[in-house]
Amino acid sequence: MSEPTPPKSSPIVVAGDVSIDWLAWPLPAERALGSDTANWRQREGARMVARRGGAMLLTDLLRHASARPVVGPHVDTIEQKGPDEHVHSLVDLVSNPYNKDQPKTFRVSRLRGFCGPDGPHRPKVPFDGATGGASLVVLDDAGNGFRDTRAAWQALLAEARAGWLIVKMASPLATGPMWEAVRHGPLGPAGHRDPERLIVVLNADDLRAEGIALSRRLSWERTAEDFVRELGSNGRLDTLATCAHLIVRFDCDGVIHHRGRNSEPPVLYFDPAHAEGEFVDAQAGRMMGMTAAFTAILAAALGDDPESGLDAGIRRGMTAARRLAEAGFHADEKGAPTYPYADAVADGPDPAIVALPIPSKRIAAGEPWSILHDTLGDPASAARRVVTDGPAAALSRVPVARFGDLMTADRREIESFRAIGNLLREYLSAPQTKPISIGVFGPPGAGKSFGVTQVAAHAAQERKLALLEFNLSQFATLADLIAAFHLVRDQALSGAVPLVFFDEFDSAFSGELGWLRNFLAPMQDGRFREGGHAHPLGAAIFVFAGGTRSSFAEFAAPMALAKDDPQRLQFAAVKGPDFASRLRGHVDILGPDPSDNRDRTFPIRRGFLLRSLIERREPRLKSGTRLNIDEGVLNALLTVPAYRHGVRSMEAVLAMSALTGRIQFERAALPPANQLGLHVDTDAFMARVKGERLDDDLREKLGRLLHDVYRKQRRAIAEDDAERSQLATDSSMRDWEELDEDLRESSRLQADDIPRKLRLIGCFMAPEIEGRVPVNSLSDHVAMLSEREHERFNAERLQKHWRLGERDTQKRTGPFFVPWRDLAEKWRSLDESAVAAIPAVLLQVGLRIYHAR
Repeated sequence: MSEPTPPKSSPIVVAGDVSIDWLAWPLPAERALGSDTANWRQREGARMVARRGGAMLLTDLLRHASARPVVGPHVDTIEQKGPDEHVHSLVDLVSNPYNKDQPKTFRVSRLRGFCGPDGPHRPKVPFDGATGGASLVVLDDAGNGFRDTRAAWQALLAEARAGWLIVKMASPLATGPMWEAVRHGPLGPAGHRDPERLIVVLNADDLRAEGIALSRRLSWERTAEDFVRELGSNGRLDTLATCAHLIVRFDCDGVIHHRGRNSEPPVLYFDPAHAEGEFVDAQAGRMMGMTAAFTAILAAALGDDPESGLDAGIRRGMTAARRLAEAGFHADEKGAPTYPYADAVADGPDPAIVALPIPSKRIAAGEPWSILHDTLGDPASAARRVVTDGPAAALSRVPVARFGDLMTADRREIESFRAIGNLLREYLSAPQTKPISIGVFGPPGAGKSFGVTQVAAHAAQERKLALLEFNLSQFATLADLIAAFHLVRDQALSGAVPLVFFDEFDSAFSGELGWLRNFLAPMQDGRFREGGHAHPLGAAIFVFAGGTRSSFAEFAAPMALAKDDPQRLQFAAVKGPDFASRLRGHVDILGPDPSDNRDRTFPIRRGFLLRSLIERREPRLKSGTRLNIDEGVLNALLTVPAYRHGVRSMEAVLAMSALTGRIQFERAALPPANQLGLHVDTDAFMARVKGERLDDDLREKLGRLLHDVYRKQRRAIAEDDAERSQLATDSSMRDWEELDEDLRESSRLQADDIPRKLRLIGCFMAPEIEGRVPVNSLSDHVAMLSEREHERFNAERLQKHWRLGERDTQKRTGPFFVPWRDLAEKWRSLDESAVAAIPAVLLQVGLRIYHAR
């Protein structure tokens, strides 16, 4: 039963675990010894101040954020309260150097932990106002005893009669008598419990602590997939999985809103430019209270607008947590650290935050999911915008990972690079005595060295890296490898962390894969031997780049064969399994070409590369942020089936093009065909210069369907019996199988142009996307798109030597070769019917139209 909406004067009530936050910061000595200043001031020391924490902090944030009255816990003279009464948290801070241009701020340097009363019970904290008729109740359950003390919440929940109930929950989750009392929803104004008005807010790390396997800092798709698959894996958390609104925070960078009481898919809120934890890592230091800020703003938004406050509250709550992380503690009038309440709750969500439904049914069925595909549709279309408008404009709503000068939007690459980055970050965070070993594979020219170097530098942050590169195919003897190890050792002794590339490690040396056995001891023990003596290598990053195997799976394939298979025995004889077991991670660099028949995102990878290469080749091709390039040239560069030598061929094609001093990359700037042939299939490339081309099977199906639309409309516009009788002998009206190839190809070319038409109206075509509403009609755009179709059709026919005249397919004449404004309405209808039919035609081949967001 739905409860009435509380009146505007109804308060928001906060209760829960309170804490007293003791903030300590260093105090420099004021004067030299021998002065008349008190002795303690003459030595470096520290100052401390007590601040309201826990449910009191949440209350204070809410009072700054909400127009409603806020009733919450209050403790008098917190400085005088001991740990026998309340929980105390102890925090060490550091301050930035003060100057007139930069207000003094404080950051967390160490969380010392908590101290508090013995035993499970806590005294009831008095409220500084009445509790009856609340608009909503917020319970701050930190697991510090409030949940187990019925006297602290039982009467409150009965008296408040709240419209909504928010539970900010910490580990252990969904346990204790309070959860049993609230999990069916608030006891509303009419005395009925409404489970639809229960909201639980918690952090992803608390779910992880309960055994829910949620990946961290790989990709938002992987995080969402793990959430959908794993949430129900812990039976003890079934009441969370089935509650109306479960809101899970992934630091300041993402939120999943799970609606367990209905069939609606969960919603993922995320920052496309950051993985979990990256926003906080980018700040000058750590901060505390972000979950309280998120919950306070969520509660304020819900109190202000109960009907649509959840979405706005999540967006604004994420922004508030970020503002708090950015601001740090501010200095009060006495110079002591205090929470920046006003800065944290400043109104307005961060526009960078994107919300998307999670396709839970597809995930449960094991189908692949990519936010890039669901948001932008055709990768080639998205890649065009990456090149012409830049990645920031083209991909503002899809996850993009950046590591120095390396950018990628390909989910597989994002996950691979971030996995390596996480591994290296962990390795570099502590003293090490031996190397860490990473394998990197990819086709020639894929950019293996560049990619891993950028990821390593990003992970190293302030640590100094020393790049060393050795190509094992050029080593003649084992002494060459020993000399390389000495260079690695020298760099390690200098204080740098050697980043060592062993290129073509899989090349032959006294037989296939002969180098592997010589790396086992250095990889395992961090030592190499020379003349009977062992030399320590120290900390180093070993990167083994494959030269003859394009993926780790290809390298390790013999290990999956039968035990007596000759290939497996040979692989074991050269110590292949021992080498593979010493790798701590690997990454497959995909490069600019399709990795297999299912790889749809290669145009995006090319788009990033082309934008960067063209900018370096001729900066004057850019006007502001827009890069000026002919549409056909760009289409060919992005969609040609393959570059013969990977990135090197892309660089070569641009180097051979006549671009110096130009402000437009025109078709005439391309190199001659015989030069192009060194790096691409010339025929395939030039065919794409002339226009876009769909997959052969798809363009055949769509061409046939569009031909049927054309025939139907021709019959509809026949004005008399004579004209209708002529249709029987018109070669363009034949069935598809009997149609001249020239006319069939014309219909296929019309099909090829559908993606371009959709781009003009901000749409794309794609298989059905769960949670997205398709566009079922183009009625608002038919006039504009029909004129464009007329222009395209005329250009196509004029290139094939058609001319103006009576309609005659044999003589290649027709009445269409006039401007749209001069075209008879009768003939206009042919273009209009073809455009209007696009949604229905696409639906027949399993495709829908969606707005690009």
